[in-house]
Amino acid sequence: MTVEDADKFDRNYGFRVEISPGPPADAVHGQWKTIRGGGLRLHESVCSTGQDSITQHTLGICEWEDLVLTGAINSDRKDMLQWYDDMVNKGDAGSVYRSVTVTRLNRDGSDMNATTWNECFLTAYSLTPLDSEEEDVECIETVEICTGYSDDYLG
Repeated sequence: MTVEDADKFDRNYGFRVEISPGPPADAVHGQWKTIRGGGLRLHESVCSTGQDSITQHTLGICEWEDLVLTGAINSDRKDMLQWYDDMVNKGDAGSVYRSVTVTRLNRDGSDMNATTWNECFLTAYSLTPLDSEEEDVECIETVEICTGYSDDYLG
């Protein structure tokens, strides 16, 4: 593989987030400006066994990183607050857990690849300060989502 071949696989030209149940991915109130996290951290487990003290290296604990999404607030954007309200007031599994799919896009807007995390829940929600003295400051919501497991992350 040449450098040019490797480079074309590393580039993406946008992303789409779909939270299910939630707003459609193409809805204005379902669009996000930035995304980070969602990675997988694998820990090694090392132990010595037997009289020969043979060292064995095996896969230990796996940790999923939180997803952090930011997006501009508008009058239609209420889905994350609804998710939070459902978690606090209803509390059942159907209200707490959602599936989150992130699809990386090519330059022409076509899908490059997608990763779905299941059994996700909100861990933090915040807004930019609303006491700014500047004019035309965009209000941004930041959502942190604890990711569950993903069947297609390493696929």
